[in-house]
Amino acid sequence: MLTIAELVEGAIVAKLKTWSVSEQDAIMEELEDEPRGEPAYTCYPNALAKLAARRA
Repeated sequence: MLTIAELVEGAIVAKLKTWSVSEQDAIMEELEDEPRGEPAYTCYPNALAKLAARRA
């Protein structure tokens, strides 16, 4: 049985695979700009929100 985290991860990866290489590169840049030392769940929503705003 898959966990919620595995299901979410799979959904994110599936969505990312539909994006162009330049869009994927933008994601990496956003994630690299996020502060270090914080748990991932506090950092990624900020980066993902910025990316969603860019794509809108």
